[in-house]
Amino acid sequence: MIHLWDPQDLLGDWLVAHLPDNQASDWDAYWLFGPKATWTNQPPPLISSGSSVIGEKDALAQSIAPLLKG
Repeated sequence: MIHLWDPQDLLGDWLVAHLPDNQASDWDAYWLFGPKATWTNQPPPLISSGSSVIGEKDALAQSIAPLLKG
């Protein structure tokens, strides 16, 4: 496992500012993208997002289930 720490929260702040339809804060959050998502100068469309991860585990499971069937 690789753990990358961002002590200044640069990535989280950027994601919150640049993801249309984002429903997550920048801490303890998930952002779910589709299997064909590619990153260019902007992130791809979100399938789902939320925070806290534990608090939104049911929404995450519901959003990711169709992707796991394929």
